[in-house]
Amino acid sequence: MAAAHRLHVIYGFEERGDADAIFNSVNVVAPDGVVGTYRKLHLGIPLETDRFTPGDALPVFDTDLGPIGVSTCYDFYQGPELSRILALKGARLIVNPTGRADLPRAREHLEQVTLVRAHENLVATASANRVGDRHGPPAWAGGSVIAAPQFPGFPVTLARAGAGEELITAELDFAAIAEWYDVLPWREWRAGPQGRVNRLVASEFSILAEPAVPVGRGGRRSTLRRGG
Repeated sequence: MAAAHRLHVIYGFEERGDADAIFNSVNVVAPDGVVGTYRKLHLGIPLETDRFTPGDALPVFDTDLGPIGVSTCYDFYQGPELSRILALKGARLIVNPTGRADLPRAREHLEQVTLVRAHENLVATASANRVGDRHGPPAWAGGSVIAAPQFPGFPVTLARAGAGEELITAELDFAAIAEWYDVLPWREWRAGPQGRVNRLVASEFSILAEPAVPVGRGGRRSTLRRGG
């Protein structure tokens, strides 16, 4: 289909790996074939952890449309550091394939987070949400959205879907987005004069990555992280 219509297609699927591992995966497909696969890192607990294995890589996919990063659902909502890393690695578009249930204000929240990720990383963002209830409860909220920074103001929603199935489109002007870099070249700053911030963040994350050590205090149990 990508070849026939000269499109890039990004879609989610369940991928079986080695030793019966199952990944919540996303394929990025160009007109000339599969560019690569992203395996979701942040799994929802316990809805996904009882079924899926987390991935172990955070790729940026080089395409004719420019560098694309993928951040799936919970990755996108609760893992802002993933979008930041994708942007630092060169992504100019971050795509969020998601299954957001029809909770109160779900569509509003989906749009808000998509706008925030666009703003904080100065990239275009797109969230594609499921719709309907044909797979049983819960019903999905829909509300797919495309957003981008708009110089000199804040990000704007370029296209927004409703609760039902529909196609939305938007034209992304990367030259216009790049106008922000003349006044806020944050990637260059982080790689240069603010490089120590990267080292500090990496150090803090390395401490958080250590397993918690149980510590007793006055008969109560708490935890102390190594190095903290």
